[in-house]
Amino acid sequence: MEASPGAIDQARSQIEKLLPLDDQQKALLDAMTGTSETPEAAEKVLQASAKTSLVARIGLAELLQKQGRLREAGNELLGAWRSSPGTVLGVLASRKLATLIGTPIELSDTARTLDTMINELPSGVFRLATEPSLMVSFTVEPRKREVEPYAPMLLDVTIFNHTPEPLTISDRGPIKDLIVMEPFAELPYMRVLQSIPVLLDIGRALRIEPHGTLEFSFDLQTTWVGDLMANSPLYGGQFSTQSILNPRFATASNMNPVPTIGALGSKATSSDMRLNGKRVSEAWIREVLTRVTTQDSHVELVDMALLSHSIARIDAIEGAVEMPADLASECVAALIDAWPRLDPTSQAWLVSVLAWSDRLDRLWSMIESNLDPVVQRVVLMRLVSRNNDPGSAAQEPSVVAGLTSSNESVRALAEWIEATLQISAEQQFK
Repeated sequence: MEASPGAIDQARSQIEKLLPLDDQQKALLDAMTGTSETPEAAEKVLQASAKTSLVARIGLAELLQKQGRLREAGNELLGAWRSSPGTVLGVLASRKLATLIGTPIELSDTARTLDTMINELPSGVFRLATEPSLMVSFTVEPRKREVEPYAPMLLDVTIFNHTPEPLTISDRGPIKDLIVMEPFAELPYMRVLQSIPVLLDIGRALRIEPHGTLEFSFDLQTTWVGDLMANSPLYGGQFSTQSILNPRFATASNMNPVPTIGALGSKATSSDMRLNGKRVSEAWIREVLTRVTTQDSHVELVDMALLSHSIARIDAIEGAVEMPADLASECVAALIDAWPRLDPTSQAWLVSVLAWSDRLDRLWSMIESNLDPVVQRVVLMRLVSRNNDPGSAAQEPSVVAGLTSSNESVRALAEWIEATLQISAEQQFK
């Protein structure tokens, strides 16, 4: 209605590409756009559709108005308005009727009440669609800007309710119960890493009180970032995050879902967090070696992990560690000597981050023969994750031994691993 001929033709072409029109629909569109053969033919088509179509009825009124039949046009507009007063087409009909008769149409009692209520709303309500931070906002910041290897990488998340009313937290509330967080990592001697989004559950409260906040922390070590740093702890790294409150998902050009800001949503970018690296030199290695042989605490565990990665990087292509052969042998011996001193919980943690290296085969042989169920489960997961060949992984001694273990949890994990590896092997041959 009231569009230029060029725009009408373009819209018609697009409609017919999506869904071809039948003869009746084509005739109605011609009558509405003024392309019928004669005004009489257009009126006949519009009269036939006016009883079931508001669009046709308004179109008929416009045609009658152009022919000077103002009373008939007014009756059609009045009928269209009264049949659907609360719709967009009903409002359009009422405005056209007001223009035709030159007099504003008074609001109904219901409309007048609604108009009064709308006028009493704070002006900020009408800005929420473009400025959602007037209602709710959030921040994500690292608790510490610098952390040491294997230490918690805590992010403090704060959600603010800026309104005088409580805001519900739920999948249907003004605050959704999930935040999408994208961590970004930069590590020496590594290519640019693809970020993998993670979901944060904020459903720890039912609502946020008026002008109140919801605060909680999240440890990046529990995500793929922690796995990454567990395998590359020596040279440190730099991390940041982008998070979306009230996210929705759109489809990218590659057809993959992409998180974007939804209704009343916002984005928060954290400050950088740095994981301190080590200046790996012979002097530093000897200092760590001394602590491993003399201390008995969590510091010793971190030192043992760092020492294992120093040994593993002797043969690295990039970022190789230079270490005399006798010092390397001394480090391996110190790790083997320290292993029995650890309690089972400490052993399990160390196995989860210990480096893989042929130089550490003797230590890994001791670890694989450990009888503690927790240590055995961690060993199973580590052994399988390092092996890219499902067939070879299934033949690992620890997997074979796990299938006959007297411990139910170890045996169940080994059976699950065997089944998963079998599926992977079958998929390789498809």
